[in-house]
Order: sequence, then structure tokens, then C-alpha cells
Amino acid sequence: MVTNLPPQCAGLEKKYREATALRDKIAALEEYMAAIPKHKGTEKLLQQLKTRHAKLRAQQDSERSKKAAGGGFSRFSVKKEGAAQLVILGPTGVGKSVFLSALTRASPEVSDRPFTTVEPVPGMMTFEDVQIQLVEAPALCQGASSGAGWGLRVLSLAQNCDGLILIVDLASEPAAQLNMMLEELRGAHIEVIEGTGKLEIQDKENGGI
Repeated sequence: MVTNLPPQCAGLEKKYREATALRDKIAALEEYMAAIPKHKGTEKLLQQLKTRHAKLRAQQDSERSKKAAGGGFSRFSVKKEGAAQLVILGPTGVGKSVFLSALTRASPEVSDRPFTTVEPVPGMMTFEDVQIQLVEAPALCQGASSGAGWGLRVLSLAQNCDGLILIVDLASEPAAQLNMMLEELRGAHIEVIEGTGKLEIQDKENGGI
């Protein structure tokens, strides 16, 4: 264990390691991760725990999918509305839900807990007289194109949309996050072509962007 962790972390780590049922193990791991303060000294530990969490959620998701689809692969699907459908992709905890809330009237759950979003969340954004559909996807993690986490289901959203919005956390190796997403997209045979249009973001006086 990393030194200088809060006293309760030792007990939470033990609770996670001793959990036997998959559901209990995931819940215990999330509780343990939430108790660890975020700073330079805990980055490596948190990344390791996020990887373990993604694998456990992938196992849980696979079991649920098999039960729901009789053993087949089920895709995430959101009916397209408006002039275009843009899917918001990013690792866990980078602010995808906050971004969606700021641009649409959607009300996704916003939490510091990793992997809060478990289903696609759509919202409509109005630009001048054009309606554009934004869809927040569950977190994309390393190994997604091989089935980790919700990987294949998230990538199925990316395959069928009109465009992608990739979000990273600028405080935590943003280049590595972006490269991971591009690698997983390429693994699913999705080639990202950078747009040529100009994007400008401004704060509104009454809140939002």
C-alpha cells in the first residue's frame, strides 16, 4: 500500500480483497478508490485500481449481456435525432457528464465515483437553428477494443455516430489519455480524422458555456 493514505484505506483494501461475490468486490473496490486522495503520490495506485475495476466491470457486464441476450453480444444503441449525432468519449472521471449537462438539458449523474455512467445518456444541443444530438458514452478504458469494460459496446456507439468528441483530464497525462483512446478506436477499425472547422468556447455570464 502507498504510504500516507488515510487510516480507513487499510480496512477498505482488506474489505475489497476479502470480498468473494463479484458485485460485492466491485462495490468494495469503488469504496476503497473513493477514499484515496488524488495527488502525485497516489497516481500509480489509482491507475492500477482503475484497471482492476475495469476488468471486474467487464466481467460483470459480460455476464449480464449473456443473460440478457442468451449468450450473444448486445450493443449500446441510441436512436439518432436532429441534424447529427456526436458521441462523447473519454476515460472515467474526465468530466463527460458535466460537459453534457453544460451543453444540453440532459441530467446525467455527476459523481467523483469512477465509472458512474453505465448507459449512454443523450441530450439535444441547439446551435442557431440546428439541433445536434450529443450522447455521453460510458468510460472508455485501455483494452476496450479487446472487450475490457464496456469497450465493445461503447465502440459500437462510436462506429454508428456522425462524429466524436474526445475529452481528457488536463491534470493527468492528457496526451496518454488521448493516445489510449485513438489506439482503442483504431483497434475497432475506427479512424479519427481531425475536423477543419474552428471551435471556440466562451463562458456565459449567467453560467454554462
